[in-house]
Amino acid sequence: MLVFAVHVITLRVFEAYSRFAHLDLLMHFIGGAVMAFFLHRTSINASLIGVFGPHHPITHRLLVFTATCAVALFWEFAEFILDQTLGTHSQAGLEDTLGDLLFGVIGAGAFTLSSFVFVRFPHLSPAGIIQRLQNTKDAVPGD
Repeated sequence: MLVFAVHVITLRVFEAYSRFAHLDLLMHFIGGAVMAFFLHRTSINASLIGVFGPHHPITHRLLVFTATCAVALFWEFAEFILDQTLGTHSQAGLEDTLGDLLFGVIGAGAFTLSSFVFVRFPHLSPAGIIQRLQNTKDAVPGD
């Protein structure tokens, strides 16, 4: 909801999309990554309470990625329907729509890949880096 709120404020209040043409693509990238995170946490919690079967890393990531791609696709369907029924002019043509879809998919892929890397190599995760920095700061020189 936060990404959508930022999108609406940026579009309606600041009219930033007319000033910065590529801001829309950045918002779709961020939206894809945030949706992937949401679906990732939802899938893990569903496994924990027994709605899904046991957590399996490969099928989990495949589910998160494909579900996020489906959300991006249906988002573009919604924009098309609003354009046709309410005249909102959300879509500026085929190139705009395909760019939106591409960057939503790239955002989903970026989150999915980073979640794999951070699990496989925890020292590369933000938490791992912070922990290493704290351990370095706590170390007394000359010990």
